Amino acid sequence: MSYNECWVTFTFEDVYGRTKSKRVELVTNVAATAELDADAMYTVYDAVTEGGISKYVVSGAKFPVSSPAAGSNVDAGVTVSCSLAAGGKAALKWPMPDPALINPDGSLDLTDAAVVALEEGYQAGGEALLSDGEIVTAFISGKLDK
Repeated sequence: MSYNECWVTFTFEDVYGRTKSKRVELVTNVAATAELDADAMYTVYDAVTEGGISKYVVSGAKFPVSSPAAGSNVDAGVTVSCSLAAGGKAALKWPMPDPALINPDGSLDLTDAAVVALEEGYQAGGEALLSDGEIVTAFISGKLDK
């Protein structure tokens, strides 16, 4: 996989448990090479710091060609109530919902194919986990934020 840019973020920790982060841009844009480069930079930073490195995260960014729709507003949002595989509920939020997905009463159309595809992305076998590693069993309801 290739990215437009890659970086590694190190979390340094002192003897008191306090942390500080440092982001380092990597030369490569290839994910597998970025992992190796991050490992090498970890070794280098670990040798020059008195504190410990408690974790490091390798990240990449892609810049898709996407234009905002007329009338889009970052202040608008939607909140979906989700049931979880482990029991209980959690909220999923996202900004600027497509107006075509909103019913006249301000609720989210949970039967729309795009909403169903998003729901499936968070379900078992999907590509994502909700907040702290939770699997969604269903979207219960959704509404525009006030």
